[in-house]
Amino acid sequence: MLRALLDTNVVISATRYGGVPRECLRRGLAGEFALITGAALLDELTRTLRDRFGMPSEVVSFVRGDLELAAEIVQPARIAPVSRDPGDDVVLAVAIAGRVDHVVTGDRDLLDLGRYEGIAIVTPRDFLRILGGDAAGPV
Repeated sequence: MLRALLDTNVVISATRYGGVPRECLRRGLAGEFALITGAALLDELTRTLRDRFGMPSEVVSFVRGDLELAAEIVQPARIAPVSRDPGDDVVLAVAIAGRVDHVVTGDRDLLDLGRYEGIAIVTPRDFLRILGGDAAGPV
């Protein structure tokens, strides 16, 4: 089964705006691919939804709870700095620990890497194409 990490920005876009990111998240929650995440990414999601977007605690807990139930939560090891943004190295470390095939992100710093340690770094639209779904909707 395909293993993928949906970066925090994809989950936030899915939650707030819908479109292609929501379809990626829906398919992960439905078990169409193995959804991989880490505690640090879940914490980042919680903080961002609550503090930056002002989402009610109940909604934030619901989103996080769905991910915790559906995803395999891995504990990453530290990696040498790779990305221009040190925060992105956490994403890559979780991806390695989770043995993912794809990191799905809208983050330009990660996308510019293209691949890391054999892991493809792709947009949500490209990931839906990989899954064999329609990616014609808005990003």
